[in-house]
Amino acid sequence: SEFQRRRDLIVSRLNEMGYETVNAEGAFYVFPKIEDENFVMKAAKAGVITVPGIAFGSNGKGHVRMSYANSYENIEKAMNLLEERVVNG
Repeated sequence: SEFQRRRDLIVSRLNEMGYETVNAEGAFYVFPKIEDENFVMKAAKAGVITVPGIAFGSNGKGHVRMSYANSYENIEKAMNLLEERVVNG
């Protein structure tokens, strides 16, 4: 139930930021549709580590992989950083 709570947080926050994200089943990752080719770099500069979706095959192009195998508080902080420094920055 704790991982579901974390997943729900990251999915809802990404959706609020305008990124199409569906609930993942059976893993600790989300795979939002983010077509900004500089997103991973911008996120890293903001202190949030993500992985380009293309690293997981050609179907991953235009997506980013994010883990929710972290504390609820850290995920909340990461979403705040993304919203403040990447999306609205």
